Amino acid sequence: MKSLALPVIAICLVLLPVARRAGPDRAPAAVLFPNAPRTAEWRTYADYRWGARPGNGGSYEKIPFWHEPTYDRDNGSHVVDYGADAPNGEWPSQLSRLLAADDVPGGGNVLEIRFPKGFPGGYAPARIFRHPRYDGNGLSWSPSSNTGFLYIGLHFRFSPGFSPNGNVSQKLVYANSNASGNASLNHVPLNLRTSDGRRGLYPAYEPQQPFGLYQVPAEPENDVNDGRWHLVEVLQEPNTPGTKNGRIRIYIDGRLAGSWSKALLFDRGQTPSLNSLSLNTVFGGGSNPVPADQRLMLGPLRVMGR
Repeated sequence: MKSLALPVIAICLVLLPVARRAGPDRAPAAVLFPNAPRTAEWRTYADYRWGARPGNGGSYEKIPFWHEPTYDRDNGSHVVDYGADAPNGEWPSQLSRLLAADDVPGGGNVLEIRFPKGFPGGYAPARIFRHPRYDGNGLSWSPSSNTGFLYIGLHFRFSPGFSPNGNVSQKLVYANSNASGNASLNHVPLNLRTSDGRRGLYPAYEPQQPFGLYQVPAEPENDVNDGRWHLVEVLQEPNTPGTKNGRIRIYIDGRLAGSWSKALLFDRGQTPSLNSLSLNTVFGGGSNPVPADQRLMLGPLRVMGR
């Protein structure tokens, strides 16, 4: 993933196909995210329903896009798609879009990420961050409001036959921090790993700087690459910096699929704090290209911390 030097911001609007706005009924978070923390010290940073419900940012019809060096205006989604980072390719300028989907948990819209045939492995077709013109919580928040405790719940579905093409993973969510000592930290709390290069995808938490891997067993009940909607929830408790005493739990469709009590998430000299996420859908962890046109649909997303 390339680092982004943010340019001077101008205002620009590009219209995309309109996604349907859903009705007022909204599935409660307790139903959509059964393992989300319930105690008072936890706060909700983001609750995205992709414009279909009055969640984080209310109702909107597209994801703003970065047209270097300008941005689409913040339309209430409070995010921006920086687009594909793949070199030497003729790809559509924006590979993310909102679509109506009757089957999405909670009803309403989905955020669709397209992976066109030939797109190179090791790069992301969409990189979605907090909009730089938005100052509230969402995909990033004040580092002082987080002490390393983090919850992420995400509903998603791959198109039937989605293939990682022999690569080692399909990344979904990155976590970063601008707290003291954390500049090199680049965690992947929601990563999907392959097993021996086969089609199955199994949830994992992959810290980077410090490095580690916490993956659920590669068993059939943990495979989320079957064309159906799945919910993966990740709950982390921080370690003492430099000591392997952190805790990670991964739930699949409400079921505890993996638990670790000796995790190393923060190294010596780092501060137990995470304060930004990105939907950075890197294909691969290898160089094999996308073998055929395929898609990833993202449904409701909840982010919490303390």
